[in-house]
Amino acid sequence: MIRAVKPEDAEQLSQIYDAYQSQSGGGWERDPLEPDRMAEHIAAWTPRLPWLVYCELDKPLGYACAMPWREQPAFRYTVETCVYLDASVRGQNLGSQLYRALIGQLREQQFHQALAAIPLPNAASIRLHEKLGFRKVAHFNEVGCQAERWINLGYWQLLLARFAPQAAP
Repeated sequence: MIRAVKPEDAEQLSQIYDAYQSQSGGGWERDPLEPDRMAEHIAAWTPRLPWLVYCELDKPLGYACAMPWREQPAFRYTVETCVYLDASVRGQNLGSQLYRALIGQLREQQFHQALAAIPLPNAASIRLHEKLGFRKVAHFNEVGCQAERWINLGYWQLLLARFAPQAAP
C-alpha cells in the first residue's frame, strides 16, 4: 500500500535511510539520521511537497519524497526527489511504484522539473531514474566525502509539466 507519510513514520524512515546509507554509501549524512531530524524534515516539507511511503501491515518499508531544490523563490517550481527502500523489498519494482506515484502528485501540483542527485557509481539508481524518464544532465567529480573516500555526484532531470510560470505571491 502506498500512502502519504505520517509524523509517526519518522523513526522507521530514518532507519531505512540509515541502513541504505551504511550498506551502499549512498547517503550524505555523516552520522545516523535521528528520528527527530527526520520528523523535522517531514514537518517542514510536507505542507507543500509530497512524501509517500510504501507499507506492509502499516509498517513503512520504503519512501519517496520531494524536497526544495533551492530555497530562493526563482526555484519554486523545481524539486529534488529521492526514493529509499528497506533491503527486504528491493528488486520488487516498489521503487518504481513509489516514484511514479510521487511524480504524479508533483505533476498535479504543477511543479516544472524534478532533479535527482545520485552518488556514483550507482547502476541500480541510474536504471530506475532512466526507466522513469530522467536524463543525466550533470556530473561532479569528488564533491562528497563519505567513509574516507571521495564520491562523485550525478544529476538526473525530469520535465514534469510545461506551463507559463505565475508571478510569486
